[in-house]
Amino acid sequence: MACGRGAVPAEAGAFFAATSVFMLAGALARLGTPTGLVYWVARLHKNGRDAAIGSVLRLGLWPAAVASFAAAAVLLVTAPLFASPDLVRLLAVFIPASVAMEALLAATRGYRLMGPSVVIDKLGRTVAQLVGLGAIALAGTATAQWITFAWVLPYLPAALAAGWYLLRRHRRAAVDRAFPDRVSGRAFWGSRRRVRRRASRNWACSASTSSWSRRSRGSARPRCTRWRRGS
Repeated sequence: MACGRGAVPAEAGAFFAATSVFMLAGALARLGTPTGLVYWVARLHKNGRDAAIGSVLRLGLWPAAVASFAAAAVLLVTAPLFASPDLVRLLAVFIPASVAMEALLAATRGYRLMGPSVVIDKLGRTVAQLVGLGAIALAGTATAQWITFAWVLPYLPAALAAGWYLLRRHRRAAVDRAFPDRVSGRAFWGSRRRVRRRASRNWACSASTSSWSRRSRGSARPRCTRWRRGS
């Protein structure tokens, strides 16, 4: 709303189109890492394997970082294909910060902490964007470039704050360095398949047990062995 009131319709339309490209590129560059980090950090922390959380962070953050820089490079190269190449170039520079913020805050949620996500992203970044856009509107310099810059700039301090908080929380965990623990890359990136396989096996086991209970008690009870696979 602040953008629509402070800029002419053509500049506001260019801003919304460029930010749509930015959001789409960021979603692709995240590679689904936030979901994996929330799952693995919460699982390891609950089971007392805080020493393995470091390996999970490396497995999730490094590929997302590489993908974010690659997405930024692609947008920088292909910017002339868009209607507002200057805005696309400006937004492309901040794609790594956006991806880092989302992934780092997801890892903090794995520690059962919603405060960082609320304070840093929902409040801090949003309020900073509104303040910047409002200042530009009051100053009378509401060009598409300035509006885009004020909107995307808060992603950088938000990513730095998320990284600082996660690092402090991770270092506070009691980890015995003499007994290192880690999660393999295959387990991290293949965890969704493993969860689906485990769910399907548990469903088949419960279905066979329910069918046995409806039949004669003289038949042998089906054996449902617990499926385990090391991570």
